[in-house]
Amino acid sequence: QRRVHGSSLYKEYVNLIDQSSTQEILGFAVTNLSMIIDECIDDLLESKESFLKTLELVDLTVPVEIQYHQEKILTRLAQKLTEARAVDGLNAKGVARIVKAFTHQPSNLHPALFALADRMLKLGKFRVDVATLMNMINCPYPILGDLAARVLTVISDAGATSNPNYEVQFENHIKFLIEMSANGRRSIEFRNSMIATIANLCLRESLKPQLMYHKALEVLIAHIRAEDNLEGQRLAAKGLLNLSVNAKEAKLKIITELADEIKQLYRNELDSIVASYLSSIIKK
Repeated sequence: QRRVHGSSLYKEYVNLIDQSSTQEILGFAVTNLSMIIDECIDDLLESKESFLKTLELVDLTVPVEIQYHQEKILTRLAQKLTEARAVDGLNAKGVARIVKAFTHQPSNLHPALFALADRMLKLGKFRVDVATLMNMINCPYPILGDLAARVLTVISDAGATSNPNYEVQFENHIKFLIEMSANGRRSIEFRNSMIATIANLCLRESLKPQLMYHKALEVLIAHIRAEDNLEGQRLAAKGLLNLSVNAKEAKLKIITELADEIKQLYRNELDSIVASYLSSIIKK
């Protein structure tokens, strides 16, 4: 009986989730929708319209005593999100809206907002523009910046995405990515995501001139020499190998700059993965 009750009422509550609703009406709708959300969530997510209306809870400020119900609804959206609705959410600028919401929603709502952004990106196959991810990195919330960094690593991989537009989008952010890879105020995980992104971009022929101009080669060499970050060393070595492909001048510069490392290579003193990448550069 509860299932039928929830299915028949949830649309009425969802339709009241609107910027034009008074705080009293909004509180009524959110409280009652929260009470039946577990019964109606599957039906709600079958409807694009109902989902997008409910997603407005990201933007709306509700009375303090209603925030628990707002959090519960957003948490259920994240937990039960489908690929189709994730794509709808991304197309409706859902991630950008969540980044903005972090600045005006109470901190106890942040975990639910983050979970929704995370699921939306993963289920939506990371269909998000580079500029939105850059805004996440520049926002004052490290958890969002770290998520954006991981997504950049995915979409910069030419083998993992079919969107050729990403190459163009990255053009304006090469310098920033290189600088962020060496930003000591960021976590090692964040910096490694930046190095991985740069390594992926080093395979893009159209981006190599900009990468060289903004000293990607020199920065990657510095990362290879950062003894406290083995994963960063490996990613940087991969980046140098990618940069050397079809680029004789870059290859010669890499070999010249890494003269000491190449000596270590022949003495078997390097990490095996770093050694493998450097060997490939020399042999190609």
